[in-house]
Amino acid sequence: MLAEGNDLLSNGAAGESNLHTRTTQEMVSTMLKSREAIATAANESVPLLYCSSTALTGDVLRAASVSGYEAAVQAADSHVLSESSFEAAADAKSFVAGLQGDAVVVVNLRGVAEEIQNEDAVTAEKPAIDKQPELDDTKQPEDEKADILTQVNWLVQALKAQDMKTEYVSRFSRVKGLDVLRNEAEAADAEMAPIYRSCLTNQKQAGVAIRTLPSADGMDTALEILTQQNITATYFATAEEAAARSEELARLEAAGCSVGLYLPAEQLRGLSRTAVFDKLYDALCTFESASELVLADAQTDAEALTSLRVAARLLNTKIVMPENPEQMQAGSLYLLDTLDTEHLSALKQRAEQAGLQLTDLATVIQKSGTLPTLTPQELSALRKQNDHKLATAQNIVYTTERAVSFAFYGLRNTTAAADAANRLHSHGGTGNLLCYTE
Repeated sequence: MLAEGNDLLSNGAAGESNLHTRTTQEMVSTMLKSREAIATAANESVPLLYCSSTALTGDVLRAASVSGYEAAVQAADSHVLSESSFEAAADAKSFVAGLQGDAVVVVNLRGVAEEIQNEDAVTAEKPAIDKQPELDDTKQPEDEKADILTQVNWLVQALKAQDMKTEYVSRFSRVKGLDVLRNEAEAADAEMAPIYRSCLTNQKQAGVAIRTLPSADGMDTALEILTQQNITATYFATAEEAAARSEELARLEAAGCSVGLYLPAEQLRGLSRTAVFDKLYDALCTFESASELVLADAQTDAEALTSLRVAARLLNTKIVMPENPEQMQAGSLYLLDTLDTEHLSALKQRAEQAGLQLTDLATVIQKSGTLPTLTPQELSALRKQNDHKLATAQNIVYTTERAVSFAFYGLRNTTAAADAANRLHSHGGTGNLLCYTE
């Protein structure tokens, strides 16, 4: 391929898609392994990375940079071609006519995957169809489809017919990663980060955070109180405080506390999505160490909170809004306005009565997402609270409408699950994902 004048791009260790669902360590592992393997086999450097069906988040771009790539290549969903893209040469001509600017077109040559063998389908009875007499239930014969190589030939011929030149992707102009993320933030269907009000965890821990930094003179006293109580906490600081008091934040972290960003509601009110993204990015840059937690005000309006969640997803930060529950349990999150010895002691006493340890929010969230283990006594108490009511089971929905329901299970292969959801979404459909917390 190189001898014929082609360039090589990395497509991961095994063509993985949806890399944005992986951890940073997993992303770096596959990106680095791919770059080194291809470079060794081809005796050529591999400066560009193409990630299939992957959202370009801050983590993805950071992992690509750490793995030694100069740039990440992204193609629009409509420009990723497969064996079902064109039914005739005219379709290829129409596709090429719609290309504008420096368009990246990707052709999937991996072939057609084997069809999933499901259980035998249950055929619906005719009366449901008869209630809609205008519907034609006759099965139509399937047309024979052109293979992918024939479709690629149609594409090449269409490019020649319209005098459209091809060029190496490496010669295309590049967009800064930050600008890419800004554009992603403006997307109507942009993904949003979750809000942590409490955590699902099997760790015997509850989280405590303090909204206001102690004064410079009171820093020693604050650390002494936490040490005496054997508690670590999360301190939140505004961007202005992070810039002016970096040494004091470093002292808190050295003492085992975590530090996060506090964004007051008035700083976000009336801002566009891009402005909120810039506000969050600039604020995070004022912290000398990476800050993964952002405290959002309860007074933040719905539109600003949506924009903040989109920005947090792209910048890999977690939004927290502790709910301060009356009944403390594993994963409960609490927020104190100031470090008050009386309130902190009372909180610790409640934690001890519940058999929990008070610690900082970052520690609780990091270990969250695990299934709580209920004792027989706890399970019995929950049943009594529910008056021993049983859930109802629904096996079928009777309807005269022509509709089909999709359900997916077996989500251990997160890449396959995300790809299935993306394919369903591309056809305007929705489905149910059946999962369990482990």
